Amino acid sequence: MVHGPNKGYSSLPKVYSSSAQWKAVLMEPSLKTMKRLFALCQNQCAFPDCLLPIAEENGTITGIICHIKAARPGGPRYDPAQTEVERHTFDNLMMLCARHSKVIDSEPERYAVRQLRSICSPYCLNIFQITYKTMHVMKFVV
Repeated sequence: MVHGPNKGYSSLPKVYSSSAQWKAVLMEPSLKTMKRLFALCQNQCAFPDCLLPIAEENGTITGIICHIKAARPGGPRYDPAQTEVERHTFDNLMMLCARHSKVIDSEPERYAVRQLRSICSPYCLNIFQITYKTMHVMKFVV
């Protein structure tokens, strides 16, 4: 049996030499950020004209929280100037169906940061306007 951090399990990640590398692997969006993404997506992929749900009727989550600028070096649209915290903030994330997550990452030249932000901005703006109008109307109904 192998002793040490991996204890013989080949599926575990490799051991990193510095704590900064290890933190990068463990870091993810905050719960608040994930809740905001799920709330604003209104159960729909952010890709234009895609009507696929993020969560199925039976509760299965089929959508993916995607990074606009990659979370790790070598990933699509990775920005070495971006901090670890910035990588996992709301402004660098979008909700996509599994299909479109693969599409944007397999064609990073076509789906550059600017392109993805332009996809995301009208989508989020539209959701904000719908939410604001709904809240405004509810204020008068109550």
